[in-house]
Amino acid sequence: MRALVTGATGMIGPALVNQLLAKEWKVRILVRRSFVPELFTTSVESAIGDVAVPQSLQPAMEGVDIVFHLAAKLHLNDPSSDQVQEYRRVNHDGAINVAQAAIAAKVKRMVHFSTISVYGPSIGLDPFTETSPLNPQSLYAETKIQSEEGIRTIFKDNPRSSVVVLRLAAVYGPRLQGNYRTLVKALQRGLFWPVGNGQNRRTMIYIDDLVRAAILTAEHPAAADSIFNVTDGRIHTLNEVMIAITQALGKKPPLLRLPRRPVQKIAALADHLTETLRLPTPRLRLLVDKVVEDVAASGDKLCRQLSFRPQYDIEQGWLAALKTWEK
Repeated sequence: MRALVTGATGMIGPALVNQLLAKEWKVRILVRRSFVPELFTTSVESAIGDVAVPQSLQPAMEGVDIVFHLAAKLHLNDPSSDQVQEYRRVNHDGAINVAQAAIAAKVKRMVHFSTISVYGPSIGLDPFTETSPLNPQSLYAETKIQSEEGIRTIFKDNPRSSVVVLRLAAVYGPRLQGNYRTLVKALQRGLFWPVGNGQNRRTMIYIDDLVRAAILTAEHPAAADSIFNVTDGRIHTLNEVMIAITQALGKKPPLLRLPRRPVQKIAALADHLTETLRLPTPRLRLLVDKVVEDVAASGDKLCRQLSFRPQYDIEQGWLAALKTWEK
């Protein structure tokens, strides 16, 4: 099998490429510029191109059986107007360009990576399934929904090709990025204090399990034209996640807790003050809301229909993720 991987140099890409190589796939990566070859266990073929530039994609698709589309702009709090356009250009337009190029090249299947953020907050609700209503609360989630809908429409009338949409839980691993990297650093330094009782829910997936799930959906006939939530099969609380991280770091979890409502009010007032003074500071209320958010999604469909079995719980996952972390 020959695969094309977009976004191959991000957090997930190297793990996916290396697992494909281990399974003796032929792998080509789409890159906009030179990359660090040490990311991959062996040399890989590269094609210069940009998902937002349609004419650059067709050469990269030649001879490809499966496309794994990872390239995207990720979460960003309070994006500017310029950043909004860039999100749409990459996350929506780029995904549509990749799908159209895949159809033109008669690719057998496209695996499109999306997010459980498309469901919105889950507080007070049962864990979301693939048929739950969509309620995006961020520009990232909005553009992911739009890309899902556009891609599925493109593939709908092409019986020789199929698409799989993977809605990912929070992904963590050795190349940790984003909010969880910030959380780990804060817990390591003893500078994180939970807001509220810590019972708000989290849905996660260790990167090796995610890669196994992605390759399974690329290969399995029953995955064609389906949507799957990809999770570790459990719903965790923020407390459980913090305990797993601090144990992996050889630290103790924080004892101090901050009251939720007063902290949210103080953060909102601080934001108002910094906006009035036009100070370039982070939106504190958004950061607080991120800590107390409730995100619960079920990955049962993938396990039931394709017999997927996650191998890592959060204790094992965080030990593996932070094994080489400087402690």
